[in-house]
Amino acid sequence: MTITNNNPNDFTIGQRVQLHPALDRWMRGDRYGKVSKVTRQTVHVHLDRSGQTRAFQPMHLTAIA
Repeated sequence: MTITNNNPNDFTIGQRVQLHPALDRWMRGDRYGKVSKVTRQTVHVHLDRSGQTRAFQPMHLTAIA
C-alpha cells in the first residue's frame, strides 16, 4: 500500500476506509473505519476496533468496498 494523492472531496460520509499501515493507529489494531465527517483538510473516521473518532489526512486513507 502506498501513500495516495487523495483529497477530502474523494470521501463521503458513511464510506468504509482503511488506514495506511505506516500509521501508529494501524499498528495498534485500528485498521478500518467509517467516515463520519469531512472538512477542508481532514477526514474524520470512526474506527471499528477502538470505537474512537479520529481525524486523518486523506493521503493516509484508502477507500474500500
